[in-house]
Amino acid sequence: MFGFAVSLEGSKMGRNSEQILACVDRGMSMLGESGKKAVYWQMEKRFGLKHEEIPARPTEFSRTLESLFGSGAIVIQKLIVSEIVARFKLPNGAQNLEEAVRAVKG
Repeated sequence: MFGFAVSLEGSKMGRNSEQILACVDRGMSMLGESGKKAVYWQMEKRFGLKHEEIPARPTEFSRTLESLFGSGAIVIQKLIVSEIVARFKLPNGAQNLEEAVRAVKG
């Protein structure tokens, strides 16, 4: 279906973007592997947002989750933000996905 486990090394994406995607994948794992793949498929087909574009378009990703899960999206977003804060050791944490990605990108 989708090759999300493929290494992104050598692509135009920087190391931080790779790590952000890994955090997103871990946060989305609460849905199970098939659920995660279904969300990524819906995200691309219905909303025109590719998996690898998430670090560059965190606001659109958040809106997509909200469209798919309604108020339940906040749970997924908090898990993803927690993963980003832990991975990048953000001293002040982050309130939402956009803020976390902005903190990583500097």
